[in-house]
Amino acid sequence: MNNEFHAQAQPCYCISDPESNRLVFVSPSAAALCPDGRLPELSWQLFNPDPAFGEVYNNVSLSLLNSVPLRLPDCPALGAKLLFSSLVLEDGRRLRRDVMIALGGRPEQSLAAVIALVER
Repeated sequence: MNNEFHAQAQPCYCISDPESNRLVFVSPSAAALCPDGRLPELSWQLFNPDPAFGEVYNNVSLSLLNSVPLRLPDCPALGAKLLFSSLVLEDGRRLRRDVMIALGGRPEQSLAAVIALVER
């Protein structure tokens, strides 16, 4: 596996409090999304700072059994992106997990990256 493909397959996710949206954990690849190196205050701002997206993000009905996909704006470097949100149990607490998957680049690479991510 070449380094470029391997970097694309790295999980880009965060864990946050589902009520306040305060970040609990940010993966290194998600932190790299911050152009100035500073993490935002709220989890949804990590993936899209637009308040209209924040409203959609906050109104999603989450469960422990399923992930809810949210479309993110396309960007030149990554192309189309989806954010999969779900609830997880961690140390007896319910937390929100958001995983971003970039579908840009060549379709066969995107599909392989998604399969590798899901298999982890």
